[in-house]
Amino acid sequence: MEMMLFIIFYIVAIPLSILLHEVGHAVGIIAFTCENARVFLGPANTSNKEVFKIGRMHFHITLAFFGYCNFSKGDVKQTNFQRGIIAAGGPIMSLFLSILFYIFSIYITQPEIGKFAAGISLFNMLNFLLTIIPIKYPKWWGPYKGFPSDGYRIYMAVKK
Repeated sequence: MEMMLFIIFYIVAIPLSILLHEVGHAVGIIAFTCENARVFLGPANTSNKEVFKIGRMHFHITLAFFGYCNFSKGDVKQTNFQRGIIAAGGPIMSLFLSILFYIFSIYITQPEIGKFAAGISLFNMLNFLLTIIPIKYPKWWGPYKGFPSDGYRIYMAVKK
């Protein structure tokens, strides 16, 4: 049972948590602009085709451990308020998921499932912390290298 949950954690829970983090950004785009949002799990390029859409959210999904969210039109003019809200959407979603799965882990009576929920909670807390810190990701950070973190984007929106 534990090995099965471990595999499900890496194949389903982590990618789904990353996807929901990106959906948090997309909610900001939908709520505070008139634009469509493209949500990517995996590379944000033409190799990652659109799989489905929900309203103005267009989903491009491959099995991956990284994601992006952007506007369908590309470069869209935004106010600093819009930039800040859109950037904050992902970390807020990760924090929400962390708290939600922590609460689940407390009340679930089956120990293996409780540990599974606690693992999802911990992953989302780490995702929150690693994205809310205002930095530009270093070269060794894989697909995010050179990009500003969500926290950096929030900081720049507030600073302006």
